[in-house]
Amino acid sequence: MEDNTLQLIEKLKYNCQLGKHKHFKAADRFKCYDKTMSISMMLINLTIALVHLFTLNTEMPHWLVYSISGLSFLAVFIAGFELKSDYSKKFEGHRRIGNEYLRVARKCEKNIALFKDGKKSILESEKVIDELNSDYDNINKEAESFPTNQSDFSSAKQIQESK
Repeated sequence: MEDNTLQLIEKLKYNCQLGKHKHFKAADRFKCYDKTMSISMMLINLTIALVHLFTLNTEMPHWLVYSISGLSFLAVFIAGFELKSDYSKKFEGHRRIGNEYLRVARKCEKNIALFKDGKKSILESEKVIDELNSDYDNINKEAESFPTNQSDFSSAKQIQESK
């Protein structure tokens, strides 16, 4: 009975750590997207501003006017895409979910240690497992709003296997 209880908690801990790595990987990806979009918009807007500043009193060639118009259109498109995608919100959500998985994984580690040290009886195991499963289920429900992709899962699995 004791081995089965510990195996169940170990499996839950493994799943929590996998979830943590998966969501941290997704958070890093969205942070990268957010930075890329922001830096791109800043560079485009800076280029537009500099061209306009240096050509204020001169006649601009048509190709330059069209280029600046194209860059302006691109900046507006990137701004709209960034606003719609809301990468910073996705980053924060994935980090929060990853930290929740980490919290449950630590609770699993604590309970495993207490069972192995004889500080908790097997009679208490049902309550412990129910509480851990409830926490895990709540995180999974919350994580539905922040899906991960296959690449995140593969990276998380690779990290877990290397431990």
